[in-house]
Amino acid sequence: MEKENIIKIAKYNPELFPQFKMLQKKLSQYERDITNEHCPYTLTNKVTEDILEKMMQDSIDLETKQIKTDKNIYLIKENENYIGFINFTHNRGNCCMKPRIFISSIFIKEEHRGRGYGKKLMQKAEEYAIQENEKTIMLSCLSDNKNSINFYKNNNYKPWATTFIKRIK
Repeated sequence: MEKENIIKIAKYNPELFPQFKMLQKKLSQYERDITNEHCPYTLTNKVTEDILEKMMQDSIDLETKQIKTDKNIYLIKENENYIGFINFTHNRGNCCMKPRIFISSIFIKEEHRGRGYGKKLMQKAEEYAIQENEKTIMLSCLSDNKNSINFYKNNNYKPWATTFIKRIK
């Protein structure tokens, strides 16, 4: 008889910093693997500690390991292993944009994809939006990331905008 997996979702706290950092690094490596030469921030094939810290400092105070205001990070765990996370912000709006939830990143380790874990994390963001009386969740992904595009479409997210870039020599 096959053992049933135990799935838990935990809100980020400083004790989870090492797990979050490891998952953030896996996400960074994954994005570099699928990104083509047109991407402006692909400067190296290696995710260095410096690059990783710059990516994380938007959401976490690296000295205290505390999450920053209006940031929400949840990690998902299968049995005893952390396998993914979602990071989203409650953007309160400005003169041009209504308030909304913005998912800055979601990641599930490759070997755990296709089992509904990403959907569970997206539901966390949607529950938060409902709790905060927000009507919109936004996100973006690399145009080359066909798996993510299909995942978002399968979860009823609709394309809204297109970003163009040009590399200047």
